Amino acid sequence: MNTMPDARTYWESHFASAANACAASRQHAACLEQFHERYLQKDGTILDLACGLGRNARYLAQNGYDVYGVDFARAAITACTRLFQKQFLKGTFIQATVDAIPFCNNHFDAVICIAALDHVTADYARDALCEIRRVITRDGMILLTFDHPETDEDKLDQTHALPDGTLLFIRGKYQGMLFRRYQDEEIKALVGAEHICSFDYGKEGSRVVVCR
Repeated sequence: MNTMPDARTYWESHFASAANACAASRQHAACLEQFHERYLQKDGTILDLACGLGRNARYLAQNGYDVYGVDFARAAITACTRLFQKQFLKGTFIQATVDAIPFCNNHFDAVICIAALDHVTADYARDALCEIRRVITRDGMILLTFDHPETDEDKLDQTHALPDGTLLFIRGKYQGMLFRRYQDEEIKALVGAEHICSFDYGKEGSRVVVCR
């Protein structure tokens, strides 16, 4: 019998709890402003992959973009839909996984994926990037962020290392959550250094990657 914690269960619970704490008050990721100003086409079609509670999708919708959101947690999709309805914003939200994006080729002008690819295994992240590149246009832009590799350093005794090195929290507050502690060079290898337009450092040491 499999007794390992389940990531979907963790995120469903996390988003349901966070949604009840008023998702509308949350601020969008700071890096999104520069990405919007420097790289996005006016009135473009944007996908927020692993959209969570919709804080970043809301910012994009408020700035005139045609916004879509995908998340594998039903609680996240429900929260996003309610947020957009409450604030009279236009957006489409679908429950799906990041490695099987339910849109046709060349559908989006840009894809953002904020603090998500380091919460899946390495193989899953590679598959997700292939999917992202499938659904964006030839000149489409991608915004990715990765948490600081030493995030939750004090909680390593609550984790179990999977064969690929990804950490699975097996007890404590984050039980069921995955976290891969990417170093800078590992991110560049994952994304492909030749595809990177900028690699910067954001709040609390997060890595902010703009690529194609």
